[in-house]
Amino acid sequence: MVDEVKFKLATSLVDFLHLRNIRNEARFFLTNNQSHISIYRQLLFYFFKPSNLSFFLATQGGFVVGYLGITHDKSKNCFLVTEVVREDFRGMGIGIQMLDFAKDRYSPLVAEIFKDNKPSINLHLKAGFRVSGETLNLIKMQYG
Repeated sequence: MVDEVKFKLATSLVDFLHLRNIRNEARFFLTNNQSHISIYRQLLFYFFKPSNLSFFLATQGGFVVGYLGITHDKSKNCFLVTEVVREDFRGMGIGIQMLDFAKDRYSPLVAEIFKDNKPSINLHLKAGFRVSGETLNLIKMQYG
């Protein structure tokens, strides 16, 4: 049985430093900005975060195992979802719990995934997402 993942809205500076570490570790899988985030840049983001973004730390057994990012895209009337599981916790069912958490709270959800990121594509399919579009390098998936 997979241990339950708990979610905490990221609000403190310590929370945002956790986000930075996890994001930098997985940045080459992200479809937007893949640059390294410095502590200075993360501090600026913490103090001036756009109001349409929410981040949740995912914890399991007292350890931060990943994060879930939700962006409310008002122009497209949807919520963009980004989930990142720390490398040493992948394959343990954490990603599906993160997506289930998001599905229970936001709709419709949209994820953009690199076409060669088969584990993420399979995770989203398992969570009930469907392919809703493609570009040269990306697959767009939607739930709801």
